[in-house]
Amino acid sequence: MDVISSSKTTNTTPPSFQIVTIHSDNAPFPTSITLTKTNYALWSQVMDMCIAAREKLGYLTGDAPQPSKLSSTYIKWCTENFRVKGWLIDSMSLDLMSCFIHLSTAKEI
Repeated sequence: MDVISSSKTTNTTPPSFQIVTIHSDNAPFPTSITLTKTNYALWSQVMDMCIAAREKLGYLTGDAPQPSKLSSTYIKWCTENFRVKGWLIDSMSLDLMSCFIHLSTAKEI
């Protein structure tokens, strides 16, 4: 009688993976909702999620404060602030847009 021996090896090392984030700040901002006078709660949640996904939530919360005009990061901060401000303004109805367009920062909006 032949005895067949089989051995099973178990790999206990979890598979490794990398999280790859691919996004472009210059890509169109996906807004499926327009702010009106009656839907602020829903609009703000959607905008927070979309802006956080692009790693720019600090411009709304104030966690990315405006640096001094003499700082080497001032131009980059201005560019990113205007980008976030544009995302907010572009997602508003025309009558609301005119109320907020004059504000300087995304946080003020």
